Amino acid sequence: MSAELDILKIMWESSFTVKLILILLVFMSLISWSIFLKKRRLFKIIMEEDQKFRHVYEKEARLSKISEESKTFKASALAKMYGYGYSELLRILDKISHANDMTMSDYFSRFGATALERSLRQGAGEVQKKLESQAFIISSIATISPFIGLFGTVWGIISAFTGLTRGGGATIESIAPGIAEALVTTAVGLIVAIPAVVFFNAINQRISLVNSYMEQFAQELLNRIERSTIFKGHD
Repeated sequence: MSAELDILKIMWESSFTVKLILILLVFMSLISWSIFLKKRRLFKIIMEEDQKFRHVYEKEARLSKISEESKTFKASALAKMYGYGYSELLRILDKISHANDMTMSDYFSRFGATALERSLRQGAGEVQKKLESQAFIISSIATISPFIGLFGTVWGIISAFTGLTRGGGATIESIAPGIAEALVTTAVGLIVAIPAVVFFNAINQRISLVNSYMEQFAQELLNRIERSTIFKGHD
């Protein structure tokens, strides 16, 4: 308990510059935690809505009905992709309806599913952009905060030795408070950086997981569209 009080006392009695650095580090830590908690909630909502949308997708046979249902899942990554893919399918069908003697089977034979794949990638890109937003801030905090803490340490040591030369005495009692004050900023910088690194890695892991789900769903949807439009007709 005494050690904790001593550290608080050192912070309280530190110089203005060191206090400013400590305040900056605390502010950066709050930002890091805020973004991480916001992202964790976002990932949770996306996963929950993806499960609900997939239930509709697997249960409903008509593509048009799935499209209507997908609009209710605003946060679902899979619903977003489906919306882009279905819109492109409608555009393809419109072109075919104005072409002479061309069916969907002819279209896929001649052009493949390139247009649909691009639309699905566009939808996935929109989702990924949303997931990655502000993640660079956490990465920057993880990278910069140790150096800010180190800067405070260097500044504190310089101040301690400057005061020592003015005082004319060189004892451990005279330089210990200044050194302790200087080292506190490095410790706080590491305390800020370590969670930020963990948060950034956790966010990237979740993004990779969502990307994997979207890639798998894209293949499933392409196969279903081809089967529905070629063999059963479009609805």
